[in-house]
Amino acid sequence: MTKEQQQMEDVLNIQLQHGNWNWDPYMHGMVNGMILQYAILLGVDPEYKTAPVVWECQRMWYRRTITQVKIFVKYLPLQLYISFMKSAFNQIGITLYDDGTLNE
Repeated sequence: MTKEQQQMEDVLNIQLQHGNWNWDPYMHGMVNGMILQYAILLGVDPEYKTAPVVWECQRMWYRRTITQVKIFVKYLPLQLYISFMKSAFNQIGITLYDDGTLNE
């Protein structure tokens, strides 16, 4: 492997880390472009990343929002609070069970 190939592989591996390639559509497109470029360099067929159902930037926004909302809803009745939280998590494809566990 040449020095340039190694450098390209190192940069690609960074982009392939969770939270980089699946942060938003731009980063997803970037990693697939890098995968194509690296595959051409090696003379192999590219194996592209498929888009996630929910982008990590959306998950972070919802989690941050839910954390902030918890401050305001702590005075609500418990059942209303649970209903609100279930609805918020369902928006990003996460199930909040009655026992408080999450299915991500």
